Amino acid sequence: MSINTVRPMYLFADCIEITTNSAAAVDIRKISAGEIIDKVVLRIKTAAVRAAGAATITIGDDDDADSYTLASDVKASAGTVYGLDPVERGAYLYDATKKGSFLKAYAAEGKTIKAVLSAAVDTEAVVQIMVWGYKANLT
Repeated sequence: MSINTVRPMYLFADCIEITTNSAAAVDIRKISAGEIIDKVVLRIKTAAVRAAGAATITIGDDDDADSYTLASDVKASAGTVYGLDPVERGAYLYDATKKGSFLKAYAAEGKTIKAVLSAAVDTEAVVQIMVWGYKANLT
């Protein structure tokens, strides 16, 4: 057996600020082939306003709407952070039964990280989504 190629991997950390779009999904970040997502944290910059009932936000991808962060109160005070506590993380990053942290690897192009609100709001929220991971050059 011989080594054919050694390809470098690069760390990345992105902070994407979005304004929610009622209950419609908001595309946050395209995922490239060879990316590994290590952590996703959500910070409320400006809380949403909804006169009647709760409103939550989840962060996921095309396959699973809450795979990175579980339902988080989008009406919470400015500065509230979700995703640092493992029990706030979605299935890609945490397993409550195994009590372990995980990574999500993407072998192919074509997926997008998305934010989705559970209900329409009277005033949209401004949310910062921080994404940490690794990028491999697979070509």
